[in-house]
Amino acid sequence: MDVAIYCDCDSRGGVLSYTLSLSSALLEAGVNIHIFTHVPKNSFQEAIVREMEDSCTKVEQLPHIINSYKDSQCLAERLIHNKSINIFIPNYRQVAYGAAAIISRKSNIKSIGLCHNDHSSSYDQKIRYSACLSKIICASNKTANKLTALMPERKVDIVNIPHGVRITEKSCRHFVGGNIRLIYHGRLTEQQKRISLLIKVAFGLKEAGIPFRLTFIGEGEAKEKCLMAAENPIFENQIEVIDSMGWNSLQQYLQECHVSVSVSEYEGFCLSLAEAMGAGLPAISFRSGGVIEQFVIHEKTGLLVNQEDIDGFVTAIERLQSNPKLWSELSVSGRQLIESKYSWSAVVKKYISLFEDVMSLDTIKKWPLFRPVWIKPGVRTIASINDKLGSILGMWK
Repeated sequence: MDVAIYCDCDSRGGVLSYTLSLSSALLEAGVNIHIFTHVPKNSFQEAIVREMEDSCTKVEQLPHIINSYKDSQCLAERLIHNKSINIFIPNYRQVAYGAAAIISRKSNIKSIGLCHNDHSSSYDQKIRYSACLSKIICASNKTANKLTALMPERKVDIVNIPHGVRITEKSCRHFVGGNIRLIYHGRLTEQQKRISLLIKVAFGLKEAGIPFRLTFIGEGEAKEKCLMAAENPIFENQIEVIDSMGWNSLQQYLQECHVSVSVSEYEGFCLSLAEAMGAGLPAISFRSGGVIEQFVIHEKTGLLVNQEDIDGFVTAIERLQSNPKLWSELSVSGRQLIESKYSWSAVVKKYISLFEDVMSLDTIKKWPLFRPVWIKPGVRTIASINDKLGSILGMWK
């Protein structure tokens, strides 16, 4: 069995972490994995490509992606030229879903979509390209239920498989009181992740006199805000900002911290919190409408706070800082839950079973003959007009 996965090498985050760990788990289970990415432009991207090479059978490098129909064509041609690929996972970029549409009419490769986020953009993408997707994987019950409600005719093809989580060999350092070490690792962005709210939490902790140290690990446009906060003399070196890193280095940082924090507006799973919990760190997070709540169970594996309640977030941290016994209970329960339900040894079996089901299908989902493969978001073009007209005429949904 040969499976191709698209993943760019522009940045580190949940999707890259998911792709690398999924590829490694499948490779270990005997599946040949081909990761398609673009040619790296700098040393940062070269390091990511090397991690990809360690996680799969082969890395296929494409010309640099500029998000256009030509990029989708290039990816599709490389997929078809490979000859051995049975299944293609476009992952998350429109470039890759465009390629899935093209190969559906030119090859026997079957494509499986992924719903990474509980956000309209993710649902809209799966709905638009559903015609060429044999199955669609959702990482949470909520996203699976929501997508099913939007696409009831594809109910049997929407599958809930949680992201597998890498578990550290040993649990994190035991918290006995005093300075509590908080960690956020992932994309440092305002959209979705709302990093500036964590900085507000830091100010709240300082004002309340709670001893803490907050570590940011990642890349993104909000990194500059984190660096400015770290340099603010108010914090007296209580905030540190570290470049993104691979799993081998990251797990060492996790084991030196006590609590994982997240203030995201929405999530599709939140792999970073789950990874931290797998290292024994209790999680403190804003509620996310049922996504994170699958494994961050309030008062059992972590603490949940209502959206944008900064004072409530500070209070939650203070509860753990002042109560090492509660911290220990959440730490043990959280690690046990992740090990039992989300370890790759359990999750990879579900992926292989799905792949076998897809390969046994007699027919391939084919993209409508005259439907434009590529629509530039937010721009009125001839392709977008044709796409709308075809929908009105009932030629496609």
